[in-house]
Amino acid sequence: MRCLVCFAVQNCIQNKYVSASAAKTFNSPLVIFSAGNLCYKKSFHSFALLFKIVMSMKERIQQKAEELFRRYGIRTVTMDEIASQLGISKKTIYQFYSDKDALVRDIFKGITDQNKKRCMQFKSAAENAIHEQYLSSEAAQEIFSNMNSSVLFDLNRFHPAVFAEFEKFKKQFLFTVIRENIIRGIKEGLFRKGLDIDIITWLQLEMITGVFHNEEVMSGRTSAAHFEKEMKDFFLHGLCTEKGLGLISKYKQQPQKKSIPHLDMDFTL
Repeated sequence: MRCLVCFAVQNCIQNKYVSASAAKTFNSPLVIFSAGNLCYKKSFHSFALLFKIVMSMKERIQQKAEELFRRYGIRTVTMDEIASQLGISKKTIYQFYSDKDALVRDIFKGITDQNKKRCMQFKSAAENAIHEQYLSSEAAQEIFSNMNSSVLFDLNRFHPAVFAEFEKFKKQFLFTVIRENIIRGIKEGLFRKGLDIDIITWLQLEMITGVFHNEEVMSGRTSAAHFEKEMKDFFLHGLCTEKGLGLISKYKQQPQKKSIPHLDMDFTL
């Protein structure tokens, strides 16, 4: 905490929010919480300002690192490169993260939390089970369209603890979401009865996450977004009743995120 406060105070001085002499007051952690309107030149509450600066820098580090990981993969991006892109020292990053693994863990936790929120949005906003499938598919294609195919490989090989958390998210949360979607589709008369729901759920789950293990995608001969789109089309045609097949044509012809104005589609990785 102390090193982050020092970092924030330095930024305050550089931006003339706090004078160098007044900044000495922050030597005591107690003052940070009790100073209120003291130790400032402009009308900002000192602690609120410091907290905002600290959190802003952490968010900037996360966003830049995620952007570089998406573009180049995780292994090839160094902490030096992230610092250089942000115009800060590597030491500043280490004030927030003890090592690269901690940064990767924080980013992927944000990604899984964000995706949980999206899945719940899709479920509540969708007209039916097939509509929900296409909302998810379009979101996945957006993500895959600018994501390096080595990301999950790098995560598995160089950050196994983080990959284990991703696998837990996949096998618990995503499995439940897909399973409930298939049950919904059967009840709506859109998916065939008599299916082994658990097997079909695992099949779709492996299709989704298996995109980046495919040789066509890994080699760059086929984009991950196109691969996912073709798999989704193939999967749904095998799953649907005649009634469901009619809806496939409907949803394939219209962009789904534009059909639901209130849906939050600001996707990360």
